[in-house]
Amino acid sequence: GELAYLFKDNKKITIVKTVTQEELVAYLNQQVILIMFSRWEGMPLSLLEALATGTPALTSKAGEMKYIIKNGENGFAYDDIESSYEQIYNDSLDIQSNYTKYAETSVASIKDYTLEKVTKHYLRVLKKEV
Repeated sequence: GELAYLFKDNKKITIVKTVTQEELVAYLNQQVILIMFSRWEGMPLSLLEALATGTPALTSKAGEMKYIIKNGENGFAYDDIESSYEQIYNDSLDIQSNYTKYAETSVASIKDYTLEKVTKHYLRVLKKEV
C-alpha cells in the first residue's frame, strides 16, 4: 500500500509489488506474514488469497480489512500504524512463535468469502433483502 515507505529500510521486510498469481501462491507458502498497511482500501483480494493459503496478516483497519482480520486469530489489525511499531513487532513475534495455529485459523477465517456466499449476499442486497 501507500505506507510501504515506512518499512523500506527494514531488512526483515520484503516489499512485494505486482506479481503473478503463481508467484504469489508460491511466495505465500513460505511461512511469511502478509503486511498490508493502507490508509484507503476496499476489499483486498490479495488479503483473502493470503489467508486462503494459511498466511496470517498484519493490516491497518482500512476498508474491509477491519472486518476480515480477527486479532489473535488470523493476524492483527491496527488503527494507527505509525504509533504501533512496538505492538506490530510483538504481534509478528507471536505469529512466528505460533505459526501453525495462525495458519489454520487464517484458512478457516475466509469461509464466509467463498464465491458462492458472496454472490448470494450481493443478490440479497440487490433485491433489498438485507
